[in-house]
Amino acid sequence: MRKLRSAVFAVVLIGLTNVVPIRATPAAVDWPMVSQNISNALKSGNDGLRQSAMQRIIQYEGLLDASDMVFDLLSIFRDNEDVRMRQMALIALYKTRDPWAMKFLKRRLAFEDSPRFRYLITAILIDTGELPRPISMSANS
Repeated sequence: MRKLRSAVFAVVLIGLTNVVPIRATPAAVDWPMVSQNISNALKSGNDGLRQSAMQRIIQYEGLLDASDMVFDLLSIFRDNEDVRMRQMALIALYKTRDPWAMKFLKRRLAFEDSPRFRYLITAILIDTGELPRPISMSANS
């Protein structure tokens, strides 16, 4: 059973890493199917598979339908104990540009204990227009 699980994991992982063949154009890819597969990977209990799915969300920003992924990404960001997984989930959330997720992050900012995550969330919210640019940044732009 363990070998079967490992084989299935390897096939899914290879499928996630080879989403776009080298010579394929983005228009030739079935993006709704890719989006569904990535969404399914985020729902899995395997952190490695979820990490690969988040990498694909970041890599294929704008090409995926992320509407089914937002709640899973928020769950990983809120509940995962691994700081690196939380950080990747936060970046993947940013790449989805989902308005609801950005409003969630704006509310979350007041309760975030980690200075690292406060800084990242603030930068994301400034970039997406949820927070105004600081005067010091506006003068340099």
